[in-house]
Amino acid sequence: METREAIRRAFMHAYATERLDRITIKGLCAQVPVARTTFYAHYANIDGVLEEVEGDLVCGLTDICERISNGNLPHMDFRPFLDETLAYIQRRWPNFTALVITQPDLRFISK
Repeated sequence: METREAIRRAFMHAYATERLDRITIKGLCAQVPVARTTFYAHYANIDGVLEEVEGDLVCGLTDICERISNGNLPHMDFRPFLDETLAYIQRRWPNFTALVITQPDLRFISK
């Protein structure tokens, strides 16, 4: 697993179990384990990790919509769209649960 992904996984595990304001770079680095300089080579701060997770989830949903609709939303076959969207969410259920239910992230929800 690459370092960036390991940091994201550690962050999402922490996000699912503790308040955002209690998640520290030092704690994430200890979990991964990586040096703080390695963390900063990938992210400017904790919020940068959260923004990347949010962005990746939203991009995945957008990709499904664009692929199924072929740019024609009014005439999109809705059943495959729902099937693929549900499968996508199920594969990433821990992240969606953390961001929407456990510790609602209004920025993510509004996206």
